[in-house]
Amino acid sequence: MAQSCGWAGKVLQVDLTERKTAVVPTSDFEPEKFIGGQGLNSKIFWEMGCPKVDAFHPDNPLMIANGPLAGASGPFTRATICGISPQTYPDELFTYSGFGGMFPSQLKYAGYDAAVIVGKADKPVYLAIQDQDVTIEDAGDLWGMDAFDTQTALSDRYPRSSVLVTCPAGENLCRIAIVINDTSGAAGQGGYGAVMGSKNLKAIVARGTNPLRIAHPEALLGLIDQAKGYGEWVGNNRLEWGRYPQKSETAKKRMADGYLVKFTGCYACPFQCHGVYDMPDSGGKGTQMCNDNWYQYSCGDDRMGENIEGLWEGNIMSQRLGLNNFELVGFMLFFYRTIKEHGILTKDDFGLSNIPAVENRKEPEFGGVAVHHKFLQEFLNGLADGTNPLSEGMMRCAEKFGPEVLRLANSINPAWGMRAHHIRGVGEALHWATDTRDPFNSCHDYVSGFGISKAVADHFGVPGG
Repeated sequence: MAQSCGWAGKVLQVDLTERKTAVVPTSDFEPEKFIGGQGLNSKIFWEMGCPKVDAFHPDNPLMIANGPLAGASGPFTRATICGISPQTYPDELFTYSGFGGMFPSQLKYAGYDAAVIVGKADKPVYLAIQDQDVTIEDAGDLWGMDAFDTQTALSDRYPRSSVLVTCPAGENLCRIAIVINDTSGAAGQGGYGAVMGSKNLKAIVARGTNPLRIAHPEALLGLIDQAKGYGEWVGNNRLEWGRYPQKSETAKKRMADGYLVKFTGCYACPFQCHGVYDMPDSGGKGTQMCNDNWYQYSCGDDRMGENIEGLWEGNIMSQRLGLNNFELVGFMLFFYRTIKEHGILTKDDFGLSNIPAVENRKEPEFGGVAVHHKFLQEFLNGLADGTNPLSEGMMRCAEKFGPEVLRLANSINPAWGMRAHHIRGVGEALHWATDTRDPFNSCHDYVSGFGISKAVADHFGVPGG
C-alpha cells in the first residue's frame, strides 16, 4: 500500500514477552473492504484466529487503529482501541472504544495505521514510536504515576510527541480503567487501561514526521467547508453541552466566568467541544466534556448549589486516576439507591467511612467542600487501588451482593448506556441489540428517518413512527 492515499501502509506488531517488534503491510488485511479503525482491528483479530482468552491473558491483543482520514483536517482525528474487554458483562467480549486528542494523528504520521500489542513484559515498560524507530523502554520510574504526571514526564523525554497512558486504576486491573492522552482524549468504555496494566505496559509515545497522502485534497477541503456552512460541527447547542458543566446553571456560570481558560478540541477538528478550566484549589487545570461532570450529574443537578469545587475535583481526580466517567454516574446512583433508598448495603460494604455525601445527595451543598473532598478521596482511590468492590464494575459488584442488589443494578446499568435517551428508531434499536457494548458514539447522531415507519417499529417492538 505504498502509494495508497489515506492509509499509511503499515501495521506495527509488538510482542512484549519477547521484546520484539515487526511491521507488516496494511494491505494484508484488505482495509478497503472494512470501515475505519474498528474494521481494521476486527479484521486483524479475525486473522489472529479470534483468540479465546481472558481479558487479562497475555495473548489478548491490545489493538489501536486509525481510519484513512485520521490526520487530515476535520473531525477525523480519532482512533479505535479493540481487544477482549474486562468491562463487558456478563462475559468478557471483543469490543471497541474510541478516543481523540493528538495521538491518532501522530501514529499515522509515524507511518502506522495500527499497532497490535501482545504478550506481557516482565516489568513495567513503555513503547516509544518515533517514525520508523520503535523501542521498548523501562517504565519502572513511571509505574504508579497518574495520567497527567506520566504524560508530562514522557513529553519532556520525547518533545512534540503524544503520550497515551494507563493510570493507577489500570495498573491495579480496575475493570473500568481508561486509556488517555492529553486531559480528555480518553478511550473510556471497555476497561482497556486495565488491559495495558495486565501487560505491564504503562504508555505508548508516538511522533511522526511523514506526510499524509490525500487523493483529492481540494475536494476534501471543499466538503469540510460545506459541512461547516451547514453548521454540522459547530452548532451552538452541541458546543454548549460539550464545553460547559451540564444541568446546573449556577455551576455553569461560576465556572465560565471564573475558571474558563479556553475552548479546544481534538487535533485539526473544527468542532471545539472541550472547555479547559483551571481551578487551582480543587484539582487544577483540565478539560470538561459532557460526561466529565459525572459527580454533578449524579448528585442532584441544580440542587448542588454553589459547590463547584466538588464537581471539578471529582472530574480531575477521575482523569488522573484513570476512571471511566460514564460508569461513575451509575456508581453514584447505585450508592444512593442501595444505601439510602433501600438500606440493603452500607458504606462499610464499599470501604467508606461515615461520610454524609452519599445519603445527603438531595440536600443543599451535600455537607460542603470538606465532605466532598473526603468522600472523593476515599471513593475514587478505592476504585483505583482495587479495595472498593466497584472496581470490578457495577454489575459484577452487585452480583457478589446477591439477587436483590443485582436487580437494582440492572435498573441503572450504565455499562450499556442511556438506552431510553438514545434509542429513537429501528436503526438505533438494532444497533444496540447486536453490539458488544453501548454503541453511544456510533448511533448518537443517527437520523430519525430509519424509524419513520410505524409498522416496522411496531414489528420490532421499538420506539419509532
